[in-house]
Order: sequence, then C-alpha cells, then structure tokens
Amino acid sequence: TIHGEEHILYAQTIQKIGDIFLGMSDYHEAMESYNWALDVMYTEPSHHRVEIGEILDNKGTIHYSKGEIEEALQCHQEALRSKQVDLGEDHPEVAATYHHIGNCLSDQGNVDDAIVHFEEAIRLKELDPEGGPERDADVLTIEGILHNLEGNQEQGLECYEKSLQILVT
Repeated sequence: TIHGEEHILYAQTIQKIGDIFLGMSDYHEAMESYNWALDVMYTEPSHHRVEIGEILDNKGTIHYSKGEIEEALQCHQEALRSKQVDLGEDHPEVAATYHHIGNCLSDQGNVDDAIVHFEEAIRLKELDPEGGPERDADVLTIEGILHNLEGNQEQGLECYEKSLQILVT
C-alpha cells in the first residue's frame, strides 16, 4: 500500500487523469477520479486546500455541464472557501471560482447575487499583474455578461466583440 507523501502524489496523479477525462467530456470517469483524489487529500486538507478547491471547481463544472446547477453551485462555493484559506480573499486565482458561482446564480434567476459575483471576478482578475491579453479578454467577457444581465445587450455585444479581437490577435 501507498502511504504519506507518496499517497498524496498518487492522488495528484489521479486528479490529472480526471482532468483528462473532463477534457474528453467523460464526466463519469472524471467524477470518479476527482472523488478518489479528494478522499485522499481530505486526509490532510490543511496541506492541499488549493488543490482541493481546483478539484471541487472541476466537479462543479461537470455538474453544470449536466444541468445540475444546485450541485454545481455547492461545489464552487466549497471550492471558494477552500482556496481562500490558503490564497486569501484578494487572490486573482479565485476569480474563476467567482465567475463559476455567478453563472450558477444567474441560471437560477438570482441575478443580483450573480452580478455581485461577476463584479468580484472582474476585480480579482484585474489584480493579476501577469494577466496580459488573456486576462483582458476574460474581463471583457465577464463585463459582457454583466451588461446582458442588466438588460444592456448592445454594450454586452461590444464587450464580447472586443474580447474576440483580443483573442484573435
């Protein structure tokens, strides 16, 4: 049997296998891999909070893709709590989790809370000193979502077009 640090390395490898299955849209195998990796990482959660958060975000993505919005929201909220313990509340790496939560809340019709989460995602992304063009495109995309939620479709479309221009160049 595998114990200690070797056990964690094994779990990290299983997590990466889950990432491959997720990329292939094999949600069942991805979920199985993530659940196994989480079981191991939860034995020492204080050392693996960011990894746990990443796995939970991926599980949330699977639930979201399957239309299981409440389950997705729960995973992303748990991911946010886990990541914030190690990274803090103002770390750019939690921006994507806020974005995911905003999507779930929006799909549930909870527009006001969705807007708060999208705005926080933008704020955190803008804190990233190494963001570059990809970050700028992400911010514009989220701004487009916000405009659409607020009923400003023309402004939303402009943001999406600007985002595409950045990504093409």
